[in-house]
Amino acid sequence: MEEKNKQAIRRYLSQYPDLFTEYEKEYILSCLDIERFDDLLPDVVREIYDELGFLKKEDNIYIGFIDLLNHEFDYCNQNILEVAGGIIPRLGKRISANQVKGKITIFDPRLSPYEKSTDSFRLMREAFSIHTDIQDANLLIGLMPCEATEDIICSACKNKVDFMIALCEGGMHGDEYDYFEDEEEWLHSIICSARNSVRKSDLGKLQIQYLKKYHDPYPVIYNKR
Repeated sequence: MEEKNKQAIRRYLSQYPDLFTEYEKEYILSCLDIERFDDLLPDVVREIYDELGFLKKEDNIYIGFIDLLNHEFDYCNQNILEVAGGIIPRLGKRISANQVKGKITIFDPRLSPYEKSTDSFRLMREAFSIHTDIQDANLLIGLMPCEATEDIICSACKNKVDFMIALCEGGMHGDEYDYFEDEEEWLHSIICSARNSVRKSDLGKLQIQYLKKYHDPYPVIYNKR
């Protein structure tokens, strides 16, 4: 990374000192000398790089996810609810910038306090659950929402709302409170459950795509009516 970009990241962290935890800040700074990532960027690194315009288009999973979203759902005219939008809601900000008639509502307890809501860009600094009211939404999305994945699927199927989720590894496996031994087992379980729920809810069929060109090895799942 160029020195001017490193300095810009340091300035950003100094300007917003309470945005990330100390561990996250140390991790972001430790990545500055890495010339190129051959794997998927960690979320906090990805967010700040995209916020400052340092992500190349060919490496930008936000762009890849949005392209797929637009191809399948024409998102520009949809009322979208994003779950686990991140600290810096880069996916939501990119979507909002291109929407025509639709609006986006973003849920995440850690949403930056420096981001402001508008009528078409609503920030909800709270966790999403199956009890969250989604009556204004006609599309639910999540970019690697981890443990919120099942709640998105359940809520979408319960309310007969379209959804798209870029899956991740699902967090820690094999610990005391997690009955999945590894990420493959978790992914298989999520996909099987989603396929059955989509079928039973008359939301069409479950579709599976990949964004491997953006270094993402995990599947993207969505319903197709």
